[in-house]
Order: sequence, then structure tokens, then C-alpha cells
Amino acid sequence: PLVSAPLGSAPPVAAATASAATPDDHPIENLVLKVTEETSENAPLNAEEQEIMTAMISKIGQARAEQVSLETRTRYVRAYAFEGRRHGKERWLEVSTREFDRTLNWRAEVGADTLAKRTIPKADLFKTAWKTCLAGTDRQGHPIMVERMCDIDVDALLGNFSGEELGLLQAQKLERLNRVKLQISAQLQRSVYKHCYIFDLGGLALRHLKVKDQLKAIFHVAEFYYPETLWKMFLINTPMAFRAVWGVVQPLIHEKTRVKIKVLSRNYLSELEAHGVDVDQIPPSVGGTYARNYLQ
Repeated sequence: PLVSAPLGSAPPVAAATASAATPDDHPIENLVLKVTEETSENAPLNAEEQEIMTAMISKIGQARAEQVSLETRTRYVRAYAFEGRRHGKERWLEVSTREFDRTLNWRAEVGADTLAKRTIPKADLFKTAWKTCLAGTDRQGHPIMVERMCDIDVDALLGNFSGEELGLLQAQKLERLNRVKLQISAQLQRSVYKHCYIFDLGGLALRHLKVKDQLKAIFHVAEFYYPETLWKMFLINTPMAFRAVWGVVQPLIHEKTRVKIKVLSRNYLSELEAHGVDVDQIPPSVGGTYARNYLQ
């Protein structure tokens, strides 16, 4: 059944998110048909999180902090909670405030509030060089972003973009993704600020090493300026060589990130369903039946 109202009382995060939605930008009338579960991000701030939030805003300044939504401020509190568990509240507050301040400066510098609707040079070329599909949602309402290694145009990325251009173009993509999340939140009347990411590693080859700096520039944006927006990352069609490397690298990744990454087997469709991602919510390019792309 479609969840069209909160499963419980809506916390302030959900209410603020819903009011900020702009439904006319990207119609999503069919996007949440199979949402049947609650999202973890819908939970209200606990006492410790509220304490950090209040102190962070005090340091940043109320007017400056309110340049972004309540859900964005919430993400910066929750993204660095592990610092509190490891080093105490002072460290938690220090890191959350530092990263929030850096993001506010960056957003002002690039004009992030208008990125979703702006025309940016080379945007069409970027869409073909780094193809992205935004399809349906998982059962909690998280939109599903799909990218494939075989779709990456190595030559186009190498010869046409600076690192700064790639960062700005990726930010535009993430801002558009955020607008879709806002609309899902408005329709569900609860907060959804995370997404699922499916990355198909089929076709991984040595030539992709040529664009490691370009890939770093692209992923840097999400890591530093959009923290706590990833719900789960699913890696599919992984070559044997990758699996061998992953076994070595995995212990080096922070536990907070590692638990979000799932390396799936050849039977990934059934495994995706076990994680709440149904076949009719993913595109044909990865074996599903969902035909629309909300980032185009």
C-alpha cells in the first residue's frame, strides 16, 4: 500500500521538509507507489543531537544556519555523531560545526541554491560522459540512483572537464536529486533525505584508471558537501579482481560507511529485494522494469 501519511507523529524535520518542496519542478506522480516502511531519518532529534544542534547554530549564527533547511542542519549533526562516541561531545560539536561552516561557504561560492535550475556549460556533455538514472524508490521511500561503469566515457571525461567543472556539474545533479527527495517527503508527510545508490561494476577495465582524478573530483562533492545523504550503496556485477581487492580494503573503511556498502552476488536482483529494492523500481539497464528517469 501507498504510505500517504506519517506512520507516527511527524517530527519537526519532516514538517520542515514537506513545506520546502516544489512539486512542479519534477513531477513524481508514480515515484512512491510502493513505499510501505518508515525511514530511520524520520526520527526526531534525541537529547544529545538537540544539544549539538543548538550549540552548532550558536557558533554558526542563527540567520546563517537558516540559509539551509532543518533537514540539512540535522544531517550535519548526525553525520559526525561517531566523533562523539569516540572522542566526546566537544569533538562532535567541533567537527559538525567545521563541516557545516565549510559547506555554507561553498554553497554561497557556487550559488548552490539555484544550481538545480541553472544552465551550466558542458552539462549536456557531462550527462553523456557520466550517465545517471534516477528511477523509483525502495520501500522506505529512498530514491534509487543507478550508474554503470560501462557507461563512463573515459575520453570525454579526460579531454573536456576541469576538476572544478566536474564538481559543479555533480553538485547540480545532487541538488536535483535533493529536490526529488523534498517532493517525496511532501507526499509522504515525513522526512526522506537519503537515497540508494546502485553502481554496476560490469565492464571495469584498466582504462578507467586514467580518470581516477576525475572520479575523485566527482565523489568529493558528495563526501564533503552532502554528508549523511546515502542510505545504502549496492555494488553489482563486481569482477573477481575487485572482490579480491575489496577484501583487503574493506577493513580500512570507517565502520559508519562500511555498513552502508553491500557487494552483491550474481543473484543481485533477489538480494536487492531482500534490502527493500524491488525489480519494478530499478531501470532495465540493471535488470529491472522501471522506465522513467527523474534526473533528465
